Amino acid sequence: MHDFLMLRDEMAALKNVTYLNWGGSGPSPRRVVEAEIRAIHALNDEHGPMSATALAHAAGLLAGARRALAALLGCSHEEIALVESTSAAINRIACGIDWREGDEVIISDVEHISGVAPWLHLERLKGIRMVEVATEGGRLDVQRVLDHVTPKTRLVLLSHVSYVSGAVLPVAEMAREAEARGFLLAVDGAQSAGAMPVNLHELGVHAYALPGQKWLLGPDGTGALYVRRDVQDLLVPSYVGWASLRMEALQGGRIQFHGDARRYEVAGHRVPAFAALAEAAEALTDIGMERVAARIAELTDHLIGRLQDVPGVRPWGKDPAVDRSGLVSVELAGVDPEPVVRALWERHRVVVRSIPKPRLLRFSVHAFNTEEDIDRAVGALADVLGA
Repeated sequence: MHDFLMLRDEMAALKNVTYLNWGGSGPSPRRVVEAEIRAIHALNDEHGPMSATALAHAAGLLAGARRALAALLGCSHEEIALVESTSAAINRIACGIDWREGDEVIISDVEHISGVAPWLHLERLKGIRMVEVATEGGRLDVQRVLDHVTPKTRLVLLSHVSYVSGAVLPVAEMAREAEARGFLLAVDGAQSAGAMPVNLHELGVHAYALPGQKWLLGPDGTGALYVRRDVQDLLVPSYVGWASLRMEALQGGRIQFHGDARRYEVAGHRVPAFAALAEAAEALTDIGMERVAARIAELTDHLIGRLQDVPGVRPWGKDPAVDRSGLVSVELAGVDPEPVVRALWERHRVVVRSIPKPRLLRFSVHAFNTEEDIDRAVGALADVLGA
């Protein structure tokens, strides 16, 4: 608990608000902000951003970010590409496959719009077909997906943790089926990376997209794409620039991609932001993701218990206490959640969000929250609904 409270004390925003929207974006601790500021000064002020010293320093910071993320996520740094968001990572997956008309992509019905829109776009551009599998109370059984697999299935995309329900989807089991049946499995890790232990080699997935600014405590505009080493030649770079290449000069009139996941990077990064993300990933690694997940589970249980005391509020989905992922969505009887979100902020300085489909109010609690945060938020909800 000491580690959590010490890092919480570095998050200035938590002194001013009750913050329960880590699944949207989370405040960074002071050490992360300071890492970004140090990098800005080093790259901009000391010798100028294009000096030999600054260029070498920037390359070292980016390499450090890949290594820090790989250590946290149980993979090789050669399988990590630094990108600007989960959406950017998913689009690199979507545009990196040689689609043929009639090819199929399978998703669940609880995916974020960024896990839906690329396939709908490719339906128009390439004539592929997106197949949506219905979940039951936000949960997904592997057999439901397999019932939709055909010889034309090229890829399945699933969230590791549903942003709607907080349910942990069976990606490890699906990865085994993907290997056996010959399709690719890509995973949206927006609600898992930084909230639960993730070992990508053990999961066995082919690609994994994640953001830096949510549970990972990093800055906005950062994220990563994991592509398993043995499928990097199958998933071709969809955007190409100098950062994708081994060298800027042409070789016999041809370009040569990096021999690792850097091929999915394009050009200039916001290097200080990735230096900050590395600091955040190292802080979580030092605490231990098992401890982070256990604390999130405790707080999730406390939240669910307190919500039971508020009339007209019912947790959505099949028993969110099973997964205890930190995400708890509730139905508000006869009340639109969006005005409730605004009222919670304006009257009580409580930060939560709404979900558009189905219409839900969603809390997301991190290990750096406290029981008092939850009590305050639930009390505020009862006050707003009573009004």
